[in-house]
Amino acid sequence: MLKNKGNLLSSVKGTVLFGLLMSLIHAVFEVLVVTFFYWGGSMDSSKGYLITVIGLVGLGTIIHSMVDYSIALLVWNPLQRLVSVPVSVRRAVK
Repeated sequence: MLKNKGNLLSSVKGTVLFGLLMSLIHAVFEVLVVTFFYWGGSMDSSKGYLITVIGLVGLGTIIHSMVDYSIALLVWNPLQRLVSVPVSVRRAVK
């Protein structure tokens, strides 16, 4: 994705949308894995599937991924001048 749209991370909107897309993909697969354990009887089902899996795991993963993504951006911005990468993902440092 970044290889085809090298300037995607050059705007705040593009950066946030990219982070949300990656978080959503992460959350979907995490929910699938946890669903397997939920229906397999390995998890407590007293709070129900919607709250336990979709709410806590799905929404929690999106929030957690966005926090991780924000931390990664804070680290990447000063390092991008020192590290070369094969794909142009340089951000405008303000």
